[in-house]
Amino acid sequence: APELETEQAAMQWALQEAQFSVPLLEQRSDSALVDVALLFRTGAIADPPGKAGLAALTAAMITDGGSRLRTREQLQKALYPLAQVDKEMLRFGGTVHRDNLEAWWAIVHEMLTDPGFRAEDFARIRQQQVNAVRDSLRANNDEELGKELLYEQVYGDAHPYGRLTLGHAGDLESITLDDVRRFYRTQL
Repeated sequence: APELETEQAAMQWALQEAQFSVPLLEQRSDSALVDVALLFRTGAIADPPGKAGLAALTAAMITDGGSRLRTREQLQKALYPLAQVDKEMLRFGGTVHRDNLEAWWAIVHEMLTDPGFRAEDFARIRQQQVNAVRDSLRANNDEELGKELLYEQVYGDAHPYGRLTLGHAGDLESITLDDVRRFYRTQL
């Protein structure tokens, strides 16, 4: 691996290794930590009708479902990935010490380019997302619930903005592992 003396060099190396063609935003700092954010121009608005929550479920499968070569538990020991989904964007990110960037990137690259999409992970993650909609959103996050209800009222069910980012429980329960695989292939 090259000498990664600056954040710029570290990020250029990571992007070259990933063979991504994306703009790079550099923010200089004396910190030895490198913050990495990979943004994809897709999100909840790409969820097909009746499949609201598919983007969020796909992102969760990538970050919490393991890769083809490593299980969720193996990946969690190596790093803690973070995925965030909004209406128009998926964000995968993390923070790593410059000295560990090469090893960190190898794992993240594996997760993003070769996700495991195991049936048992799918069942667990989909149920977590259903629970998040049924229980957590309603009971613990008044601000987010208010925004989502406002979007539904303003845009209506037919518009992508009129659907919950996490999806409605019924929509989530109708999503299959093949739907996740198809979303991954076509949107990411």
